[in-house]
Amino acid sequence: MDISGEMMALAQKKIAALQETATQAKPVRWRHADITEILDQLETYDGIFSMTAFEFVPEPEMVLQKLFNRLNPGGCLLIGLIAGESAWSDYYEEAARQKPTSVFARATLYTKTEISSWPIGAPAQIGECLFFPPTIPTAAEALALEEKKEGNPGFVVARWCKG
Repeated sequence: MDISGEMMALAQKKIAALQETATQAKPVRWRHADITEILDQLETYDGIFSMTAFEFVPEPEMVLQKLFNRLNPGGCLLIGLIAGESAWSDYYEEAARQKPTSVFARATLYTKTEISSWPIGAPAQIGECLFFPPTIPTAAEALALEEKKEGNPGFVVARWCKG
């Protein structure tokens, strides 16, 4: 599901390429919609995945709680977000200041601590990465900083699984 037709088309293209090589891929159900407007119309799912979208969703806790309730037993809700209070959030916040029409002018970037505190229905499992700034000059320097894992992560992945 995506509110952006352009982003959905890109995702469909990527999934189609993956399905060409995957032997046991489950079918993907596509929906062009605003998640906040159709929460009561959703079915139940084995898994729900979102990548860099909840930065733009008003009241993410409420939306995530409702999505969690749509999971089948054993199902997981997985989201990836640009993390707040990081070199990456600074980068995107500056981009929004420089260009007020930027999509990032409407973004809220949450910290790992904030995301962990959301009462979704199960404890969050949090993964983190991007411990280097977006301005790093070389891949080698980025990898060296990533291995150290110092400071705040620039990206977090949260997972909630239904027992």
